[in-house]
Amino acid sequence: MTDKRMTYAGPGGQLDAFFVYGTLRPGQPNFRVIAPLVVETAPAILHNHVLYGRRLPFPYAIPGPGRVAGDVLRVDPGRMPEALRILDALEGYAGEGRPNHYVRRAVRVVTERGTLPAWVYLAGISASRLSPSQVIHTGDWREVAGAADASDCTHRRPGA
Repeated sequence: MTDKRMTYAGPGGQLDAFFVYGTLRPGQPNFRVIAPLVVETAPAILHNHVLYGRRLPFPYAIPGPGRVAGDVLRVDPGRMPEALRILDALEGYAGEGRPNHYVRRAVRVVTERGTLPAWVYLAGISASRLSPSQVIHTGDWREVAGAADASDCTHRRPGA
């Protein structure tokens, strides 16, 4: 089922939503960065991905057998280029084929109203340094947020 009210596709079929699972979620420190551009939020699940974040200041998701809890943030379609600039910079994404801290991918997420397309930032060059002991088995960053000093967290590339 596809949600009819929250289409998440702007003019020309361009995505106008992000799936966020860490410090960009409503109530988390970095939500303020994107909040002025957000017109709607909804809880969502990203299937077939694993969430890492124990003892880390912010989480990483990678493809794998699991699920990640988060929120879909729908952005005003006219402000999507601005949202992409802001979030690409925050997440250390410089474009395909570059050494990115996070990579931006189009995915389908599940909400209570159906399956929706959205952008998500997944672990980039940091993925190889993740350890099984850092997996959040429930898939919900809020389970450990604060335990790794995530207060007033802003994403920075390692060494930046």
